[in-house]
Amino acid sequence: MLSWGEYIKKGSVKKTYPDKGKIRGLLHIADNRLKVMEKLGLDEENASVVFTNSYDSLRETMEGIAVLNGYNIYSHEALGLFFKEVFKDHVFYAKFDRLRILRNRVHYYGKPIPFEEARKGVEDMKSEISQLKLKYLQEVEDEKSKNSGDGGKKVTTK
Repeated sequence: MLSWGEYIKKGSVKKTYPDKGKIRGLLHIADNRLKVMEKLGLDEENASVVFTNSYDSLRETMEGIAVLNGYNIYSHEALGLFFKEVFKDHVFYAKFDRLRILRNRVHYYGKPIPFEEARKGVEDMKSEISQLKLKYLQEVEDEKSKNSGDGGKKVTTK
């Protein structure tokens, strides 16, 4: 795996401005994805599908945080390193990297995720998404709450 600095040099990480519309859009998609997976439910047959969609929701939440902090990140590995190197959140990085590797088993090698492993991973991802929002997205969440009582204006985040 490359270092954070190498991903920047390679162009997999680019500086940007904190685009609130993009952030709200990413969070809205992430929230909708989780809602759909909740409706679908988790069983032996769809465990890998629910897992990978939950992973995408986590990744979209992480991308929103990166944009809020001035980065567009085009690599899952670099996205994890953003939390490790910029926020010094080594614990979250280790959790995300484990989930990333499981997701890659499905996407790149066609190997299904066993039900129990998928169930635990989905629970972990939901918890991590909630914690990320509290820790890094409070400003966006507060803005959404403030706008929710403005005469029916559609709010795009959960």
